[in-house]
Amino acid sequence: MLFKAVILSAALAATTLGAALPSRVQSSPEPANTWPPVGSVPNKHIWGGDISHPSETPLNTPAYAAATDDAWAKIDLVVPITMFGRTSYVAWVSMNGIFTIDEPDMSLPTLPERPLPVDPASCKTSPGGCIPETAILPFWADLVIKPGYDFLGVSLLYSQHVTIDDPLAKMQHHHLDWFVCDKAVSMEPLEAEGDPYCGKASRYASVTWGPGAPGIILLQYVQNKPNIATAGTIGIQSPNWHMSVPASSIFTGNGERTTITIDTNALNYTISHDEY
Repeated sequence: MLFKAVILSAALAATTLGAALPSRVQSSPEPANTWPPVGSVPNKHIWGGDISHPSETPLNTPAYAAATDDAWAKIDLVVPITMFGRTSYVAWVSMNGIFTIDEPDMSLPTLPERPLPVDPASCKTSPGGCIPETAILPFWADLVIKPGYDFLGVSLLYSQHVTIDDPLAKMQHHHLDWFVCDKAVSMEPLEAEGDPYCGKASRYASVTWGPGAPGIILLQYVQNKPNIATAGTIGIQSPNWHMSVPASSIFTGNGERTTITIDTNALNYTISHDEY
């Protein structure tokens, strides 16, 4: 299961709580041969922790879950991300399923989620959450870490292989993973498969990118049966283009893995499903 894969990857993690700081956006990536080899860069828990390694990561206590609720963090990227013709070595992440290379206005609420596109100027005076003008939304919803569970949270993983085919297979890349709980859904256990952390409220969403396919963004989802979602915004937006799909078409409760491949160069996307 992907949950186990996330656990194995996250065991190497070191915690870093982000602070939103001004940062530059670079116009082109560094040469590929300057990147450090896989294994030399520790994976990072942005939020959440591994309770089997309390010296490395914080225990997911009720106080910690409350402190990270609705939070933003700034992250540095070993593998830069290119989207809509812009390349950046820094990004900002929201606990509520938002990823952006534009520094967010943290005085504005990110909830409730709303349909795309969201105009960052008009949203300040209209009901609903605000997001940056250019943003990836793997699953924009009211998300939280459940206290007492290891490996729940948001992690940045540096890898050299993925479990899907081209365009990013066997290339250096980042995974940005949300393994969290949906506050709008009951955490009733899944009887068929025990209690995978948040029960029916478990949400796993991942963003993947790599320099071998600049401008290509993968959104990936794996779920337990019958784990479904009827709310939440999934998509991407920029000043000139946006796309979105209903959460109900992704979290269908059938146990499949779903991949949305977004081409920010050609401005199109495809959706594929496979067994996991």
